[in-house]
Amino acid sequence: MKSLFPKTRKLRCASWGSLVCLAGCLALSACSGSGDQSATNSQPTKAPVQTSSLKSLYDPCVLFSKDDASQLLGGAAKVLPSFSGPLCTYRNATPTDTKALFVSVGSSDDARGYFAMDRAQGKKDGSGQDLSGIGDAAFTVKLETGHSIIVLKDQTVYSITLIGSPLAADAQQSALTKLANTAAKTLATTTPTLPVTQSGACKLVTVQEANQTFQDTTTKWLQMANSAGVQECDYGTGASSPQRLQLFLTTNGDLTTQYFSATKKNLEKPVDLKGIGDEAYSDGGQNIWVRKGQSYFHLSVLDPDVDESQLEQLARTAVTRL
Repeated sequence: MKSLFPKTRKLRCASWGSLVCLAGCLALSACSGSGDQSATNSQPTKAPVQTSSLKSLYDPCVLFSKDDASQLLGGAAKVLPSFSGPLCTYRNATPTDTKALFVSVGSSDDARGYFAMDRAQGKKDGSGQDLSGIGDAAFTVKLETGHSIIVLKDQTVYSITLIGSPLAADAQQSALTKLANTAAKTLATTTPTLPVTQSGACKLVTVQEANQTFQDTTTKWLQMANSAGVQECDYGTGASSPQRLQLFLTTNGDLTTQYFSATKKNLEKPVDLKGIGDEAYSDGGQNIWVRKGQSYFHLSVLDPDVDESQLEQLARTAVTRL
C-alpha cells in the first residue's frame, strides 16, 4: 500500500529546472512505491502574487482532457491535483499500474527568461533537446524513469511528464508532443481560473529578497498553483552553477498539520527551530519547514554560498506575511 505522504523531496534535483524537478522527483517516488497524496475533496487554491500584472493562474488539470490522458496511459485515467507540488496527476485506474502523467503550469511577466534559463540548464546536463512546432518554444528532457516536455506559450511555461511507460523513447516523445500541442491550444483559447491574491507563495519571499540572497540582479521567477491548495514560487539565476530558491505553500485545512508532521518523520535528523510560526524545523542544511495555523511552507535553496542562518531569516520574514 502506498504511503499517504511522499518521502521528503530534496531540492538537489532543481539543477534540472523547477518544472522538471517537480515531475522528476515525484516520478522517482511513484516508481519506488512511496507515492504522492492527491486531493479528493478540495476547494480551488488562492494563487500566489508577484510584482506583476498577472491576475490569475492556470489550473494544470485543464490543459487536456482525461480521455487524452487515458489514451496515453492505456486505460481509464484518474485525474487528481497533487498535494506534493502544484501538479495535476493522471494515473491508470489499475492499482498495480505504475504509469503516470504529471502536469505543471506556471506564469510570469518574464516567462521567456525563465524558460530560457531552464532550457540552458537542461542542455548543460546533456539531456535537453529543442523541439519545434509546439507553443512559442519547447524542449524535451529524458528522465531516469520517463520523459518530459517543457513548453513556453506567451506568459506561461508548462511541463508534461510521462513516467513508467513501456513505450520506446521516440514513441513517448511523440505521445507527449501531441498532448503538449493540445495544451497550447487550451492556453490560447481559455482563461486562467485560479485567482492571484496578496497572500500567496511569491508574496512570502519576493524577487527582491531572492536577488539579495543570490547577490544577483537577474533572478527569474515563475509562480504555480493547483486546485488542491498547493502553490509554488520558484526563483533562479542563469549562473554557471545552478542557484534556486523555492517556496512551496500548502493551505488545505487539517491536511496541513498531517503533511507537516509526516514530512518531519521522513527526515533523518530534523532540527527544531524556535520562534518561527507555530512550529518549524529544518534538515540542518538548506531546507526549512514552517507551520502557522492551517498553512505551512517549505523553503529550499540551492546555492553553496547561502548558509542556514540566511535561510532561517527568510523563513522568519516569510511567516509574518502569512
